[in-house]
Amino acid sequence: MCIRDRPESMYMLKEALRSEKARYLELHKRYHAELVRRRKLHNVLQDLKGNIRVMCRVRPLLYNEVKKLSNRSAGDWLQIPEECMVTAMNEESNKLLSYEFDRVFSPKEGQDTVFEEVQPMIVSAMDGYNVAILAYGQTGSGKTYTMEGAKGNEGVTFRALKEVFALAEERAETYRYEFSVTIVEIYNEKVRNLLDKRGDRLELMEGANGKVKVVGLTPQRINNVHDAIKLFEIGKSNRSIGVTNVNEYSSRSHSILSVYIKGTNQELKQKIKAKLDLVDLAGSERLSKSEAEGERMKEATNINLSLTTLGKVLNALGAKSPHVPYRDSKLTHILKASVGGDAKTLMVVQVSPNPGDVQESLTTLSFGTRVCNIEKGKAKKNATKIGKK
Repeated sequence: MCIRDRPESMYMLKEALRSEKARYLELHKRYHAELVRRRKLHNVLQDLKGNIRVMCRVRPLLYNEVKKLSNRSAGDWLQIPEECMVTAMNEESNKLLSYEFDRVFSPKEGQDTVFEEVQPMIVSAMDGYNVAILAYGQTGSGKTYTMEGAKGNEGVTFRALKEVFALAEERAETYRYEFSVTIVEIYNEKVRNLLDKRGDRLELMEGANGKVKVVGLTPQRINNVHDAIKLFEIGKSNRSIGVTNVNEYSSRSHSILSVYIKGTNQELKQKIKAKLDLVDLAGSERLSKSEAEGERMKEATNINLSLTTLGKVLNALGAKSPHVPYRDSKLTHILKASVGGDAKTLMVVQVSPNPGDVQESLTTLSFGTRVCNIEKGKAKKNATKIGKK
């Protein structure tokens, strides 16, 4: 006798299916409620930590630097006594100086560890917050390695692009995302599109609403991580580099990869819009040490002026100043949306342990500590109800 010939068995089977369906729907509801709760807790935690987070990464001594040391302890002027502290001996004043950050990475800590600390900012961008992640430091301190990495040991930018699509897949039942990308460099206060071989100079225009637009720059749609990485590689190959006394292959421009994020949540009837800026800043340096001449001197001067302006902008935001000097450099003007008071900012200050770089490293540590003490205020989520403009 088959089951269809036994009414009581059919009834029990239908009841079991109904029960399992109800259980599934309840678990599904709880799952999405937990996702919402986790996102809220994540953003509360980020707010408590402050909307400017500053981390310090000390690169390892290079092989040629080790060979030049008179003894192995010569590089011990820089120490990491705690996970959030760096101490440095200032030989000129013979004083031991302490610098505190949200996190300090030792030379032994790799790209995975760094990205674990960066990853929550990617989550914030996917939730609708404008975010900027910047690497700052002197020429040769490891900024480009932190942001770009190397084959098989990728940096923040590569991992962030992968994470964006991983999160989109994880949220596929509730969110529908669209992504597009631009990559520009700022070289001698000129903005260039790194995805266009012609390298035409682009102009910035600020509308009445305060939003900055790069005239002539069109974001390119990306549908998967492979599209993103392909554009990333094109941008890298077109970036300006030069030779200085500090570094044989020094990046002479600020590189900005921007991910434009649009998301729609049908359950919440909500749309989000955000911009994630991944910034490899050009190296700060003393002109006397870099021995820059001619065009190289012009480059170094513009680099230092734009980095000084970045510091002024962050200080003005922290002081709640009515005037923030975004327009004083192309770098701060183009980053207005992602470093402004409504955005979340993470800066990785890169430090060299080489005894020959003591003064540059102390300057970087001092700058990073000042930025770490800035409070911009609560970040603002860019979300609107579906149907509203």
